[in-house]
Amino acid sequence: MNKNLFLIHGAWCSRYSFNYIVKKVLDDNSVGNIKCFEYDCQTECLNDIISRAKIELLDISKNGLQTVIVGHSLGGLLALTLSQKRHVHKTITLASPMGGIESVNWFVHYYMTYTTPIFKHLTPSSKFIRFLHSKDYSRNPVDCLIACDGHNPMIAEPSDGVVSIKSQLTWNPPDATIIKVGRNHSEILQSPEVILAIERALK
Repeated sequence: MNKNLFLIHGAWCSRYSFNYIVKKVLDDNSVGNIKCFEYDCQTECLNDIISRAKIELLDISKNGLQTVIVGHSLGGLLALTLSQKRHVHKTITLASPMGGIESVNWFVHYYMTYTTPIFKHLTPSSKFIRFLHSKDYSRNPVDCLIACDGHNPMIAEPSDGVVSIKSQLTWNPPDATIIKVGRNHSEILQSPEVILAIERALK
C-alpha cells in the first residue's frame, strides 16, 4: 500500500461518480484507505461541508499513509481547501471552475441561488473564491485537469457543457500542473489522463 485515496464528488452528484475511477485504479494499484466524501450542496452550508471534509480526511489518514485527494468540479474547489494539510501528498482537480462561476443571466443567477444557496459562494468575487486564490499552495503539489470539450447553449463562451473553459483556466494554484483533456464535464471522470494522473500520484 502506497497512499490513501480521498475522493470528493461534484455538486448534485454522489460517490457513484467515481465508480469507474475506483475500479480502474484498484485493478493495477495497491491503495490504502479509499473514501468518497459525500455532501448535499442544496441543504448544507459551505463551512459545514468543509469542516466535515477535514474530519474525514483526518480519519482516512490515521493509518499513517499519505493521502491523494481527487475532486471533481465543485469537489475540486473543496479539495483545494484541504490540499496543504500535513498528511496530503497531492491534490488532483477535475473540471473545476477555479476562477468562479459567472451566471449567464440574472434569472439563472437568482434561480440557482434560491435552489442551491451554496452557489452564491462560487461567483468570481465571492469570499470563498478569493480565499482560495489567496492561499499558499507551495507545500504539496496540485494537478489541474481541464475539460476542454462539450457544449451548452446557455453558456455563450466555450465550455465543457457545465462550466466554461475560461472559469477552469482564469486562475490555478501557482506551479500547478495543468493538463488539458478532450472530454466534457462528465466524461473527464472516465478519461485515461485522469487515471494516469491518479496512478502516478499513488506511487
